[in-house]
Amino acid sequence: MVFGITAGILLLLLVLAYFSRREEGEMLTRMSFYLFKLCCMRRLPIVEKGQVRTDLERLYPGAAKREVLMEYYINKFRLFLTVLLVGSLLTMLLCVKTAMENRGGIGAIARGQVGEGEQEVLLAATVGEQTEELHILVGERQLEQKEVRRLGKACGEELERLILGQNEALDAIVTDLVLPDRVEGYPFEILWKSSDTTLISTGGSLGNVQGREGERVCLTAILYYGESRMEQDFRVEIGEGAKEETLKKQLQEAVRQQDESSKYEESMTLPEELDGKEVLWKRIQTENSPLFLGLTLLAAVGVFVLKDKDLHEQVQERKKSLKLEYPAVLNKFVLYMGAGMTVRGSFFKIAAEGLNKPAEKSKSPVYEEMHISCNELHAGVSEGLVYERFGSRSGLQEYARLATMLGQNLKKGNSALLQRLREEADKAMQEDLQFRKKIGEEAETKLLIPMVMMLGIVMIMVMLPAFSAFE
Repeated sequence: MVFGITAGILLLLLVLAYFSRREEGEMLTRMSFYLFKLCCMRRLPIVEKGQVRTDLERLYPGAAKREVLMEYYINKFRLFLTVLLVGSLLTMLLCVKTAMENRGGIGAIARGQVGEGEQEVLLAATVGEQTEELHILVGERQLEQKEVRRLGKACGEELERLILGQNEALDAIVTDLVLPDRVEGYPFEILWKSSDTTLISTGGSLGNVQGREGERVCLTAILYYGESRMEQDFRVEIGEGAKEETLKKQLQEAVRQQDESSKYEESMTLPEELDGKEVLWKRIQTENSPLFLGLTLLAAVGVFVLKDKDLHEQVQERKKSLKLEYPAVLNKFVLYMGAGMTVRGSFFKIAAEGLNKPAEKSKSPVYEEMHISCNELHAGVSEGLVYERFGSRSGLQEYARLATMLGQNLKKGNSALLQRLREEADKAMQEDLQFRKKIGEEAETKLLIPMVMMLGIVMIMVMLPAFSAFE
């Protein structure tokens, strides 16, 4: 049935490709364009959705509506046809593969390789006119004795390398050995025997080897595979460097015994001798000077680099302050010039009022800039140049516009300056409202991270007791 449905879909696609052969573009584009025209002629609801048209108009307000709608649906049909074609072809190939595998039945099932374990297979068995489904467990392939011996020899060579651990050779054992119970890539279970467990245990740990350097121990690895059993012997020799390792263990044992005997006392007395020899104990102090030096250098470089960043942030804060103070400065110009004062007199008046308020002096750099301009006017600099410099120093377009208006008044004698200032003040108030709103949104965003951190801490505080009680 699946094969028939898939064949029908592919046949329909071939028919569609034939009817769209006169359209332009490659095959899928031609088919998509033909489907779009067919749906439009039939007025099918697929391309008559009002919400889609509204969304496209809002997304592309300046583009031709018909072209945008057509391109949207052509791409949509193209994606649909691509998925349908690829899926149908893959389904058809799968059906053909399954049919070929099931043709004439099967006579055998491939076993898994050694170490893969048994596998479960679902089969259908037909006897006469009856068919039954069976779940068959197929074990992994077993090894013949010849192959077991070959793998056992190879496993022994691998063990000779693995059991060394941190030792350099088997005839110079100075630290614990590694005695694995399995080796990757081999099907054997391994048990270990030691000819002298006082020197080397069956787990590979060294015993009391002080004074027994040069003695040999035979380690036997017993490899089991099913009913097969193989043995591999490894001759190891205690090296001279094992004395320090044994001394460490003896000291640890002596300290443990001393701790056990004085566990009811306020302090633990360290053992004063070991095997008749005096033991001198010293406290090892942690050397923190390299860490401190590294932190010092890191802090110095960090301050050097971050200073520039801090300066840039201060400049940005200054610009923000200038922008926030701009509407107030404009309103003062409108107030004083409306009362009959000249541009020059209004400029001096505003600068003097700003500097006479110490609390606002540090917050309003605009008055400092105006004070500098006033000093330039007192020094004899032309008024137009002073206003131009004032706008340039601020670094903001708002003050540049103000300086331009003040300078044009001097050159052209513009009688409408007051009206232009009033319009600029109204515009500045609207921009200031939007700017302050943006600052508030940025502050909310900055507060989001600590809020999430606090939420995480609260969740940990609530959930930790619950998990502890559950355990």
